Amino acid sequence: MSSSSSALNLLSVYNDSDSDSEDEIPGPRVSVKRTKSYGEDAESTCKNKLCPLTFICRLPLPSAVSQLFQSENVNDRTTDSPDEHKGRIRSFPHERGNWASLVYVAVDSNESLQSFIDVVCTVCNSSVQMQRSDDLHISLTKTVILKHHWIDPISSSVQTLAQSMTRFPVCFGEVKVYTNEEKTRTFIGIVVTAGNETLKYAAHRLDEILSDFKLPSFYEEASFHLSIASCVGNQADILNALLPSLQSSLNMFIHSQPSSWSLSIDKIHFKTGNKIYVFNLIS
Repeated sequence: MSSSSSALNLLSVYNDSDSDSEDEIPGPRVSVKRTKSYGEDAESTCKNKLCPLTFICRLPLPSAVSQLFQSENVNDRTTDSPDEHKGRIRSFPHERGNWASLVYVAVDSNESLQSFIDVVCTVCNSSVQMQRSDDLHISLTKTVILKHHWIDPISSSVQTLAQSMTRFPVCFGEVKVYTNEEKTRTFIGIVVTAGNETLKYAAHRLDEILSDFKLPSFYEEASFHLSIASCVGNQADILNALLPSLQSSLNMFIHSQPSSWSLSIDKIHFKTGNKIYVFNLIS
């Protein structure tokens, strides 16, 4: 019993000494308890919440990569300005990777044709402002939009078509007014009066080529013609009223120089974007 009492007394003395030790030791207080580091504290917290310890530092995205995913409104589309295209309005927005394309027969100008265009512009300018056509051609397709990887197979097919056709004559003999499908532009055209059957054959074959890419076909009742001048907007009523005068002028030109109003077609042109492919017909 006395030994147990002595042990208890010693324990009490030890506890008292421990609690007063900081007062008895001179100098600054130094804690002997180990302090948890930030990582250890976070790890302990995560363990309590049953989640792994992860510290993520986001790196900036390289500019070369970020530019690939910028909005298409900034990079892929351009704002159309009719002033830059003599008042013409795009039928579809310009987008990167889309190629406006057309298959046609090119027509070389001559003095008689240019003189008649002068007459058309003079007669019509009293009512509407006409602009001469920059390139003279007879369309064999509508203007369609191609993806870049479609160009080669379509070009190859157009070449095959050209190599299956022999050169043929066309003649012009009638003035007519046309508008585009959107009615944003009106044209004065000279209608093909000879050679229509061959042009229809070519247009039909081209429809078959384009249909493989689900592209629109040419007009069901196509009126093959040479557009020589145009104006902004739907001015069909005004220009139709001038047709009798224009037709009389054309008749005089044809009568005086008949050879200037017929030509031999020996090539088919395929324009896509700013590229033009020319395919010769069989001689």
